[in-house]
Amino acid sequence: GEWDDGIAFAGHEQLSGVTTMDPSSFNYHATHVAGTMVVDGTGSAAARGFAYEGQLFSWDWSADIGEMNSESNSISLSNHSYGSIKGYENLRDFSLAVPEDGCPLVGGNRVCWEWWGPHADNSEDPVFGQYSSDSSDIDRHIFSNDKLVFWAAGNDRSDNATDNSRHFHMPNRLPLSLRIVHTHDHVSDSMSHNTPGFDSMTTEGCAKNTITVGAVESFSFSTTAFSNYGPCDDGRVKPDIVADGDQLWSAFYDPARSDQFNESNYNWLSGTSMATPSATGGAALILQHYSDLFGAVDSQTNTIMNAESLKGVILHTADDIAPAGPDYATGWGRMNVTAAVDLLSLHKQKSTTGQGALLLEDTIYAGEVKKILFAPRRRPTKDHPLLD
Repeated sequence: GEWDDGIAFAGHEQLSGVTTMDPSSFNYHATHVAGTMVVDGTGSAAARGFAYEGQLFSWDWSADIGEMNSESNSISLSNHSYGSIKGYENLRDFSLAVPEDGCPLVGGNRVCWEWWGPHADNSEDPVFGQYSSDSSDIDRHIFSNDKLVFWAAGNDRSDNATDNSRHFHMPNRLPLSLRIVHTHDHVSDSMSHNTPGFDSMTTEGCAKNTITVGAVESFSFSTTAFSNYGPCDDGRVKPDIVADGDQLWSAFYDPARSDQFNESNYNWLSGTSMATPSATGGAALILQHYSDLFGAVDSQTNTIMNAESLKGVILHTADDIAPAGPDYATGWGRMNVTAAVDLLSLHKQKSTTGQGALLLEDTIYAGEVKKILFAPRRRPTKDHPLLD
């Protein structure tokens, strides 16, 4: 399932697998995100999605948590390439009826930024890294429905008021004649105040049970300048993983064009919004491989692959990015779908031949202590200290 700012344009030539679920407007962002997951590749091979034979249901975000709960039996994963606004926000991101560059002209000066945090001078937006009621709602959904949720980490890390710090305070949408231009500074958690921009994670991204996705450059392990960094305020590692979010080619819907309903529109977009469907589409392939190996029912759990196991497999097969181990910039590393499906194949081999990898699924209750013994096949030595 996909929730976004509007619904995907299901009339696109390569989105035959999309079913729209809300009477909402078609949206360029939702269309591009959907394409990264399920574009079938018939019109533009370069735009083919990760799960190009998949089926996708598209909702707008206005009632996301309620719909995620009510539709949990219809979907296996959900993608959320959005988040609440925090800190500085560039006015070019809004569809305001102002000059072509998106920045209104006030007193002879362009004002391109709005500040969404506390209004006091040098204040910081405390919502960055916060575990909020929204975070809790997302976690309860995953716990209750056992469906993994992928959420974009956000693109705030490079946001900072330029042009002598001119900005508006939000939230308001007053006429320009009534809006006050401020020039004092705020601590934005961006790279300009806090190199390299730690503590810029969204509240939705700080939900515990999600996979929060950051963005790296194409064919690279370098994080993009915009991708938000953790930690969450309680010290947890976020993002969980990173994926390609730099200049992705995908299906597009452009309401500004006279041929807005053109079935063959494509475009390049960047953002953690683009990285997230890369991960969600990859996860759909992992689930499909699991089903191919074990059928609809797993002999261990008597259920389809659960959300916790899927998250564990994705995190622990990711390609680590320096520094070694999980970190607040790239989490457990760049998602590696091939490594994940190979691990599941070894898990299947273990269940049939006794040789391979063990994916152990169990439950530990509050106050319970459970010990698991791993026996080496050989005695560790100085030259080979690690166990097989």
